[in-house]
Amino acid sequence: MADRSIIKKKARRKYGVTEKNMDILAEINEIANEYVGDVNLKLDDTFDSLDFDSLDVVQIAMAVEKKYGIKFPDKIEAKTVGDLVKMVEELTK
Repeated sequence: MADRSIIKKKARRKYGVTEKNMDILAEINEIANEYVGDVNLKLDDTFDSLDFDSLDVVQIAMAVEKKYGIKFPDKIEAKTVGDLVKMVEELTK
């Protein structure tokens, strides 16, 4: 497995994300692993490409809400993992 710091540097360069975003991504990845099994999420992954069904997404979103003490809108418009990360960052400012 690649060193996490190297992965973070590459993602920051490619997506212009912050250290906080990468930490959120790591947390969402851990949560997703609890619900759907072994996955390695990337910011540009779509939920469809990951074969997540709507229940998977709802369970992950609810766990993220609980973890961060936030509340997502009733309809989550996130199409990619990166969209979800951005939503969490915005709601935790």
